[in-house]
Amino acid sequence: MAIVFYQKKKKEIYIAIAGLALIVILIFVLVKIKGGGFGVKESISSIPAVKEVKIDFQKLEEEIWNDLQPFNPISPLSEGIGRDNPFAPPLPASK
Repeated sequence: MAIVFYQKKKKEIYIAIAGLALIVILIFVLVKIKGGGFGVKESISSIPAVKEVKIDFQKLEEEIWNDLQPFNPISPLSEGIGRDNPFAPPLPASK
């Protein structure tokens, strides 16, 4: 009888140790994420400088852009738009 209780107690100790280890690992990961992550932080000076941007406006004058057609305008709905109070229960159908 004593051996069965001892084995059960031993199993509970292993589960408790594994649970504590998991909690410690999770806390470590959360602290590292909150603190800025695992990698080395880059300073702003290490980011490469932006080069000059040149826009070629002659591309907009090409004939392919003149062939584009605008969308047809969308006409407003002819019937009313929704109910006065959309959250009110629906009115009973008249017979």
